[in-house]
Amino acid sequence: MDELIRPSTRYKEGVVGDTTLNILEVSDYDALSLFSKKLIDSLQIIHSKVVRNNTEMFPDRFHPIKSEKWSGLRPEDSIRYSHWKFKDSIVAEQTFFNWLDQFGSKRISFQLGDKVKVSSDGILILLQDKSIVLYETRKSIKLVQLLTLFNQLGFGKHWEYCILQQKNKKTEWVDCISDTSTCLMSSKSIDNRKK
Repeated sequence: MDELIRPSTRYKEGVVGDTTLNILEVSDYDALSLFSKKLIDSLQIIHSKVVRNNTEMFPDRFHPIKSEKWSGLRPEDSIRYSHWKFKDSIVAEQTFFNWLDQFGSKRISFQLGDKVKVSSDGILILLQDKSIVLYETRKSIKLVQLLTLFNQLGFGKHWEYCILQQKNKKTEWVDCISDTSTCLMSSKSIDNRKK
């Protein structure tokens, strides 16, 4: 039995002759989904400046079947992107509204239609069927362009809820009509959903 577990004198683990075997390290960019890679390329984020975020966030408590979180730098900005996909739309919607009850590090509570300042950064929070998306930037968000990009990359055009906070402003609940080029800052349609 000692013969089987005794280390080899000719081959030491990780060393072949005088050459050390290098284990290939996968960059954070390479480990991301195809969607995220296309988004990163479309937003002109520098590949070497992409870092996966393994920090647990509130939606992670609700056991998403898939999640992806990363941040990246581009020449004039930094972006943080998080996406959670749940087993069904009920769990996604419950997670979304529970999250709004204690949003962010300050645990700010807000409800459908409320206008609050949750951060000094630009923030976009989206709910679509089984998915929640959080997009954060140090700049203002070009909403129509970003939603058009999400559509082109495969998310589709329909969003149940869309919360937009431009840099240093308060949140706006945006109604996105089936055509993402028509996004309305309308509290009237949000008021109708409250009833």
